[in-house]
Amino acid sequence: AGLSNDVLPGNGGLDLNYPTLFTTDLVGSAGRNFVFGNSDLSDYRYDNTGFTGTSGATPIISGLVALMLSARPELSYRDVQQALLLSAQHFDREDPLLVQNGAGLEVSLNLGFGVPHAGLAVALAQAWKPRGQAQTTSVVATPNLLIPDDGLRVEVSGEGVPAHLMSIPVTSSLGYQAEDGTSEYSLTNAAEALSEWQGDLSGQAVILRRGLNTFAEKIRNMENANPALIIIRDNTGSSDRMIMAGTQRAYVPAVFMARNAGLELEGLIATNSSVQVRLASIKAVVEFDVTEARVCEHVGLRLQTTHTRRGDLRITLVSPLGTRSALQRPGTDSFAGPVDWTYHTVHSFLEPSGGRWRLEVTDEEPGNTGMITRAELIVRGLPIVDTDRDGLSDPWEMDKFGSLDGRASDDLDRDGHSNALEQLLETDPLTSDSPLRLTIEPWRPGVVRVSWPGYRGDSYRILTSSNPDGPYVPEAVVSGAFPETEWFKIVAPSTRHYLRLERLSP
Repeated sequence: AGLSNDVLPGNGGLDLNYPTLFTTDLVGSAGRNFVFGNSDLSDYRYDNTGFTGTSGATPIISGLVALMLSARPELSYRDVQQALLLSAQHFDREDPLLVQNGAGLEVSLNLGFGVPHAGLAVALAQAWKPRGQAQTTSVVATPNLLIPDDGLRVEVSGEGVPAHLMSIPVTSSLGYQAEDGTSEYSLTNAAEALSEWQGDLSGQAVILRRGLNTFAEKIRNMENANPALIIIRDNTGSSDRMIMAGTQRAYVPAVFMARNAGLELEGLIATNSSVQVRLASIKAVVEFDVTEARVCEHVGLRLQTTHTRRGDLRITLVSPLGTRSALQRPGTDSFAGPVDWTYHTVHSFLEPSGGRWRLEVTDEEPGNTGMITRAELIVRGLPIVDTDRDGLSDPWEMDKFGSLDGRASDDLDRDGHSNALEQLLETDPLTSDSPLRLTIEPWRPGVVRVSWPGYRGDSYRILTSSNPDGPYVPEAVVSGAFPETEWFKIVAPSTRHYLRLERLSP
């Protein structure tokens, strides 16, 4: 982005062997962004460490939006936002916060709806149907509801458990959250977890000691054993707790417990085999009943509280279809609040507005208290007739399926577009919009690229022959990727190859 009045490539010279982002900077040590002693990693290179975050994303997405508008100049900012969202894909399948919303769209607190696919974004722009005027509906609650202090607990049961150990306050990790608590499990002491645990801990909880390695390493060393809950207790102090840094990748519920309580719990399980533990969340809950039918776009929550420390609070919003948007998680903010703050989420994009929404507020640290005095749910979206509250227009469902039994998340024609998206694009949910066909193009000397419309979860077999009449011999099995699956073939000069593609699954 910007006027390139200096040079195009980055990282020390005109090296065409590596991909670069377009830059307006000078190359190498002459560059204005030079980092001394660090191999000039601050050059604008997406395959290096010096140019990351929104600084790199903004010019890339600006260029993609320019491509979309060149295809359809009349698109509004709302159209572009939604087409970008719908083109996005997730590549990190191990993201512990990756879920599917009620409209069949994958979304994560870590990466939103994913990385936009440029080709798909332009194709969506070309096929985009003008949307009607969005409308806003709101529901207000004034509950004056106390937020229970220090509400995340490990509850301990069994014969002879002391009363003061029956409910032990803990602090959550930054990864996967068991928002509705867990079942009861037996508890195993795994010491410091300095190496990968050998054995199966399915259906069990483990308690670990802090120290000698990081929180993330401890959790990672235990996760392959499939425990249901990980408790890490402090090795210093008495009753202090902390947020466990670096634990964003934890896909097992993990919590931090103070030293004294952890020591007592370890001693208890050493002599008492009846002990079981569960994670429980004591929270303030406000419900909103929405009667107006909208296809959700942006959902807001205006929240007013008297809480004396904002950083203690986890605030989530659950849609009628069960999609949970994490609006705020505990942190280091020591100011009071939220005094009067409006949060927004798009995690319920294309879901129905009608039904019961639920605000949940949990206090995860001791010593500060407050009440929810006012909460307002604000839903903005396209109005539809939706008596069964599934996010699909009743007339559209009757026309396409002959009944109201369709689900927004279904993809009956297996073309990568859920019913919710087929409705938005005005396409047929029973006929694939991407017929199976091969595209073959040169990639580099001696290599051709073969691509076709793909579907994640499918497998495809490629067969080759030197004669169009065969016989065709299987050469590769390729896992499907949406919206396009690709395969590369090495070819000798002046040779002929005929290809056949078969879908092995569903």
